[in-house]
Amino acid sequence: MEILRFNNELLRSIDHTEEEFIEVLAEIDAYERFCEDHPDYPNNRAVLAIENIRENYRERLKKHDFLQEGGQ
Repeated sequence: MEILRFNNELLRSIDHTEEEFIEVLAEIDAYERFCEDHPDYPNNRAVLAIENIRENYRERLKKHDFLQEGGQ
């Protein structure tokens, strides 16, 4: 699952561009819609990963310190 992989990279201090965050946030939107449509689907791991991704995104927005395209 892309969400769990992305979160794992954040936990390992791998930086991401703003575009990469936007892409994973779109994945999160789709995943949350799926969970709403399937209330019996277990998603505890993803819930914590999503929380961490959103928190990291907020911090990057405040600091304006996303990884720049080209890894600079």
